[in-house]
Amino acid sequence: MKTLAALSALALCLSAGIGHAQVYNATLGFGGVEPDIGCIRGAQVGSRFPVNVYDAHTHERVLANISRCTGGYIKAVNEDTGAHWNADMFENGTARGRDADGHAWRYDPRARQFTNLATNATCAHTDLRHVCAVER
Repeated sequence: MKTLAALSALALCLSAGIGHAQVYNATLGFGGVEPDIGCIRGAQVGSRFPVNVYDAHTHERVLANISRCTGGYIKAVNEDTGAHWNADMFENGTARGRDADGHAWRYDPRARQFTNLATNATCAHTDLRHVCAVER
């Protein structure tokens, strides 16, 4: 459940247009992710290793590596169904990925909108598993 909460926080931070440092802080629910020492010291390249957690509620294995100064990624696979999704975040606040339905999506921090590129649906808040999808 911590994984779902952290991902929701990530989506809310992105959609609210909050700076990249807050996006990083929103992911602290990932089993004790430590601050990126490289970023704290002012380096341009992160120095952390990825965090791998299992979310028993969703049956997903989630791999995440997010840095305040270099962006990062989240990759997940449902161990029951094999469905997978991912998100790549960039230092300028943009993000893109593919949801569990196989649809590519992107996030524009200026417009504060997610766009599902398969359906052209846009939304301000979303579940990264099913970006801008009709209620499930």
